[in-house]
Amino acid sequence: MNEKRLDSELRFHFDQLVADYVRQGMSDADARRKARREFGGMEGVKEECRDARGTLWLDSTLQDIRFSLRSLRKNAALTITVVGTLALGIGANTAIFSVVNGVLLRDLSYPRADRVVALFETTPPQLPQASAAYLNYLDWRRLNGTCQELGALRWGDFNLTGSGDPERLHGRMVSASALSVLGAAPFIGRTFTPEEDRAGGKPVVLISESLWRRRFSADPGILGRSLTLNGNSYAVVGVLPASFEFPFRFGSSVEDVATPLAQSTDPPMQDRLFHPGIRVVGRLKTGVSVETARADFTRIARALAQEYPKANQGHGISVTPLKDVLVSGVSGRLYLLLGAVGFVLLIACANVANLLLARATAREPEIAMRTALGASRLRIIRQMLTESLLLSFAGGLAGLLLASLGTSVLLKSAARVLPRSEQIGMDGRVLLFTFATAVFTGLLFGLAPALQFSRSQMRKSGRGIVAGRHAFRDLLVVVQVALALPLLVGGALMIRTLWNLRGVDAGFDSHNMLVAEISFSPAAVSTGPSIRRAYADLIRRIERIPAIDSVAATGNLPMTGDDSAAPIWVEGRPAPKTESDLPIGLLYPATPDYLRVTKIPLLRGRFINQHDSEKGSPVMVIDETAARNLFPNEDPIGRRIVVGTGGPSQIVGVVGHVKHSGLDDDVTARFHLQLYYPVVQLPDTFLKFVATGVQTFVLRTTSSPLGLDDALRAAVRSVDPEDVVSNIRPMDEIVAGTLASRRLLLILLGTFAGIALLLASVGIYGVISYSVSQRTREIGIRMALGARPGDILRSVVGQGAILSLTGIAAGVVASFFLTRFLSSALFGVGRTDPLTFGGVAIGLGLIAISASFLPALRGSRADPLAALRCE
Repeated sequence: MNEKRLDSELRFHFDQLVADYVRQGMSDADARRKARREFGGMEGVKEECRDARGTLWLDSTLQDIRFSLRSLRKNAALTITVVGTLALGIGANTAIFSVVNGVLLRDLSYPRADRVVALFETTPPQLPQASAAYLNYLDWRRLNGTCQELGALRWGDFNLTGSGDPERLHGRMVSASALSVLGAAPFIGRTFTPEEDRAGGKPVVLISESLWRRRFSADPGILGRSLTLNGNSYAVVGVLPASFEFPFRFGSSVEDVATPLAQSTDPPMQDRLFHPGIRVVGRLKTGVSVETARADFTRIARALAQEYPKANQGHGISVTPLKDVLVSGVSGRLYLLLGAVGFVLLIACANVANLLLARATAREPEIAMRTALGASRLRIIRQMLTESLLLSFAGGLAGLLLASLGTSVLLKSAARVLPRSEQIGMDGRVLLFTFATAVFTGLLFGLAPALQFSRSQMRKSGRGIVAGRHAFRDLLVVVQVALALPLLVGGALMIRTLWNLRGVDAGFDSHNMLVAEISFSPAAVSTGPSIRRAYADLIRRIERIPAIDSVAATGNLPMTGDDSAAPIWVEGRPAPKTESDLPIGLLYPATPDYLRVTKIPLLRGRFINQHDSEKGSPVMVIDETAARNLFPNEDPIGRRIVVGTGGPSQIVGVVGHVKHSGLDDDVTARFHLQLYYPVVQLPDTFLKFVATGVQTFVLRTTSSPLGLDDALRAAVRSVDPEDVVSNIRPMDEIVAGTLASRRLLLILLGTFAGIALLLASVGIYGVISYSVSQRTREIGIRMALGARPGDILRSVVGQGAILSLTGIAAGVVASFFLTRFLSSALFGVGRTDPLTFGGVAIGLGLIAISASFLPALRGSRADPLAALRCE
């Protein structure tokens, strides 16, 4: 029953009563007068009807909303300020939650992704999560009883030739079972059959939807078409949709092709001592837990250690949910950021609560009038909470817009740092989070002012109530300062970390150094001699470019994540019984000018040179860390080292140590022993394996390396039109990329800290300014009695100083506990560094005192007579 129908029905009954009295002989005026007395007040009757039908709460709520909208419209400046403050807090929280949601909370896109696990070989303490030996993977698949299926994947790059310009494609070599585990479903064609996934099987390929559309114009007749990859012909059997992604992506690269893994003839695939980048995934059987699978694979590891002790003694097998593996590197830092941005929201709530407390003071006559007219305390609280919720919902809507923009900016700079970045975006869960945050925020900042002023109106006003309000507002300021300080400390620690890292000696000179990836044509890699000629011809041709000083090739470039490694031992010493007892050497196959290009210092002996050919004696150069660890107190020159299953190589020189994995690498890292050897001295079989992959060429330029792309591509094409040049970038960019995750953390923490500092400063200014306005009478009397402006200034600034120092003390205590979550990201500075804590505390204190200085100055310049007249 709506209001119009209720009004119409009551009017009908009133008119009927009047008509009854008229029929009894009364005049119309007397009948109406008596009917009103008997019927009662129309509004009162309406209230009774509403109570009877149970809709009074709805009507009163709508009334509260309408009243709140009118009230907020009258105070447009305050409304805009509050909504803007809340938009910053809610928007920042929504943006970070959208990242956490996409990276950590969303399920993987594979069917029943919670049943998919990743398996690694473990060789503690050096390689706690290593790739698997291919032959070991085959045994895992055969012997396990807890997985429905196991599959293997391996990275592989391919030269696409024969149709259009040659192109280098990122790809995968995958087992047919891996496609089954991951639920790959081509939208055109099929996946690999078991018959194709074996040595000698029919060469087939799966291509991505991106490649299908870009290179083949979405040709529906693509199935059966022949593609030439690395000189071999492959028949297309399916097109994988854009929504499907292989796990363990390398950076932001997209895999465009996939070929059967078992068809690979690479020598490392047939030797248990080699771990050629095999990643293993499995799907647990129904009802099997991860713990049960771990016990099963522990049994398998022990069995393989007994059967193949040289390769597997001391090795284990780790079983981890695939999602945990993919996000393990970022989960802690993302939750840290979510907690940090929560601090920003709390500071925003405290700031808004202070603003509403000040506004409620001006509304005391209104609240007193409503109380006198019979409004209950609960009714007043509900009215004020309605206003708070309307403000928070408006702030939430504005925050969503800010979050959408902020997320877009974040993804542009963090796509390489964040796994699963393509999953980040606004979805139902993010919208629900924003709504819940808005409700929580509205209740948080609205409840305290509502309770404070409804209580004051239920009692007589007095100094105790006024003092209580001041104390509460002071407490809010203390909370803001206390919450801001940990954010400022975190930002300062990250600034010092990046500063320390920028001063680290990487072991080589990245300035004026250009890196390019070159893929040899199929003809160039057909034989050992042709590969050696390809290296020499390319280096000679590139050196002719005017801006190029020197050129070298390497199979392992620092700072890129390359990890070509093998067990090593010193000839003449007792051979260890198992591989796990051997140190791991990081291998740098290189050409003679590599040291000249990189400017790695030569400490002893010589580097490899033109005379170290395939016909000469095998030689090797080691770094200073290998010399110190393998040959303590003796000269390593002339000693011989055995790498893997190969023959011995004589040490001819010692060079400086290079920070391989990043600027924060140290000599205890797993790849701290570095070995350089001539790439041309590799046996033909291994040389072909190395040359089939992408080759990294490093160039030392005489000036800025930018702008040489076209000249470099032309030089390479002049040697062989089917050679492909890709991924040309300055080495400085690669080095800077190793700091990307820390830089992102700094930017976000710094942004949050800046917002927190701004809000805290505004909060202090507001409280002190309000305090000065409330003390107008006191200040006037004091100045009339002879107080000087300096006395007033010191008194008011002292009040601000006490509040800020109290907040700083609480913030320092909180920071000691909270910075432990930042420890893993720090370098060269402790999480409780006294200099950082002291500097931030002093800086925040000075800013806080400065925020209280302006209202203090205004109060000290007040005219005492005018102040007393105002009162």
